[in-house]
Amino acid sequence: MWDHVHNYPLKQPSFQKKLSFAGSVERFGHLSNWSYSTPLDIFSESNYENSNPRVSFKGWKTDPELLFALSEGGFGLVWGTN
Repeated sequence: MWDHVHNYPLKQPSFQKKLSFAGSVERFGHLSNWSYSTPLDIFSESNYENSNPRVSFKGWKTDPELLFALSEGGFGLVWGTN
């Protein structure tokens, strides 16, 4: 969030052992087969059927919604289309 200029009111992040990924799951299909103990939140237009309790699909978010969700804590990667 440090390189995305904004003036949205965000939460004070808390330390959480989770990863967030925003981008195309089709380009990184292995994410839906996540086998690590760290929980993974995926923000993507894709709606995969998922039975993995460590993977949570959060759907597509607007910029303000995504920044607000990511500001809750954890570590993340936002991957653009190019």
